[in-house]
Amino acid sequence: MMNFDLQKVERNVSWPKDLNLSAGGQPHTFFSDYELVKPESVVRDDKRETTLFTTSAIQRLESMEAKGISLSTVPNFMVYQPVIRMQYVTEVKQGTSTSFINFAAVSLNGTEKQFIDSANNLMRLMVNYGVTPGKVDIKTSTYQAQWGNKNFKESFLALYLGEDQISEVIFMHDFPYMSKKYNIIEVGMGIERLNWLLNKDRLYLSVFKDFYATSKLDKDQMTALLDCIHTSVLMSASGIIPKYKGQGSKMRMLMKKLMPLLEANSVDLRQVVKTSYEYWQSTGMNFINSEQKAYEIVSKEIERNSHSQEIAVLENKENFKINLDINLPDIEFRKRLNKLLYDHQLQKQKNGK
Repeated sequence: MMNFDLQKVERNVSWPKDLNLSAGGQPHTFFSDYELVKPESVVRDDKRETTLFTTSAIQRLESMEAKGISLSTVPNFMVYQPVIRMQYVTEVKQGTSTSFINFAAVSLNGTEKQFIDSANNLMRLMVNYGVTPGKVDIKTSTYQAQWGNKNFKESFLALYLGEDQISEVIFMHDFPYMSKKYNIIEVGMGIERLNWLLNKDRLYLSVFKDFYATSKLDKDQMTALLDCIHTSVLMSASGIIPKYKGQGSKMRMLMKKLMPLLEANSVDLRQVVKTSYEYWQSTGMNFINSEQKAYEIVSKEIERNSHSQEIAVLENKENFKINLDINLPDIEFRKRLNKLLYDHQLQKQKNGK
């Protein structure tokens, strides 16, 4: 571990005095020496010792290592990376989601000076976003970290608005990569959460503001509804198909959560899919499936769940077992279901019931 003095860092990091609040500027404009790269797929290779989905922009290093790419050939880079974190699935409301855009600026051969420069760039960025320095706390610490089978130390400088962290700079000491060790610096922030924390009067998923305007649900419930579709579009556009196992099971989990919310408040599914697809595309993401294909996958799973619910209600009401494939197209499903119900009623009449 290199000589890294957090007290020195704290003395040399400060809020800028030459910028106006909310002066504008996207995050990547504050890191001019970094190369802006396209995000990678959110779908992870199941053979890796990692999560099923991309959960951070820095995971790009893991993808590089799997391909045997030497970091000596990789420039400092930044990326707007769509990520999925399914651990939030039961907690989604205003301020949280299962998918979002993680901006990161990564330096691969970091020094203490570069860390200080990165932190000062972050402070400039925050002021341009409208952060009032007097309301933000700066916290620093060093701790032992673990990433899969990698163990290393991290020093960080994080910005907090009350109890909520809004952004951070991390120094990874002696990060193991292909039998070598690197000092890596990452500046990171969740774009949607940052925007929301700085103005909680706005919507967390503001891209869907028109859907909130006509919603029968409160903002938290509507956010949960839209999040189910929003994340499912990211999954389906990336090649995921709902299944009982693996990555597909996570999409199926979202769709099951969606059904009671849809019953309480219907939405124009095609328009939500279109809005979501275009939102994720704006990061530079190259999708495997088209918007139409993503819509077909999501709508088919909703239809499947609707069939399942309908059968459950009828079985309880009529007190008989309905053996019918819920994956059938709706027209065929309805035709066969009506035939089963008709036969059941005939049988009841014959039995004198």
